[in-house]
Amino acid sequence: IIGGFPRNLTSVYMGTGLKYVSEGAFEYSTNLEKVHISDMTAWLGIYFDYYVGCYGANPLDYGNMLYLNGKAVTELEIPEGVTAIERETFNSCTALENIHFGNELVTIGTNCFADCTGLTDVKLPNSLTIINEYAFSGCTNLESVSIGSGITAFSANNLDDCHNILSITVDSNNSVYSSVDGVLFDKNVTKLIFCPPTKSGSYIVPSTVTYIGTNAFNIYQEQEEPGGQAGNLTIYCLATTPPILDDNEGITFGDPSKITAIYVPSGSVSDYQTDWPQQYASKIQ
Repeated sequence: IIGGFPRNLTSVYMGTGLKYVSEGAFEYSTNLEKVHISDMTAWLGIYFDYYVGCYGANPLDYGNMLYLNGKAVTELEIPEGVTAIERETFNSCTALENIHFGNELVTIGTNCFADCTGLTDVKLPNSLTIINEYAFSGCTNLESVSIGSGITAFSANNLDDCHNILSITVDSNNSVYSSVDGVLFDKNVTKLIFCPPTKSGSYIVPSTVTYIGTNAFNIYQEQEEPGGQAGNLTIYCLATTPPILDDNEGITFGDPSKITAIYVPSGSVSDYQTDWPQQYASKIQ
């Protein structure tokens, strides 16, 4: 599909032979309400092209409701034999409430389930090894994520703008990742990857941590938003040597105004203030 669909389009049927939809194909179809398909496997194989600043490759960007043979898809069953879900496939499918991934899925594409605000719990299967960027970003009602044993690459941006995450758990057989008190680390608890934004009061960064990833502390939501750390988080870093921050844009801890204080070992205050971005310096004590 190349595009050019009219603004007054309210429903669309996506055929089983469709393989590619260009960026902006449905850009002007802002009145779309329903997207109809007859074969879930065929739908999972469509490549929706996309680039930053251009939307509407996937009709769900506006339609929000996917219908399989006339029935709204609220419970998604990944069919047997499917090993990959392409990018953007369920982006903005707000009616989606549950996903059953099965045991053969290997890859989830970029933005695949982004803005699926009906999701509250996600259990990623042991077969899954690749989960691309922003896969569940904007799932604002998502509360828990379980990571299976096979995943070898998972970044905080997969949960970007998921302000109500309570905990992340990891299968004990995963060789790359681990979870401690609902916080995501690497296997040896040396890299802090994602601290759920619902944590409030205080959080102690273990002394073993030598590296803290970008957006590890998702503290940039506005005060009035439900859930989230909402500006009252105190962070205790136990390591005498400041952990490296993967922080090219100064967003490891988000908006500094959302942090009450960052407490570090008494002999390490100046080291932390020197090594960490200037916007956090006044918080370090």
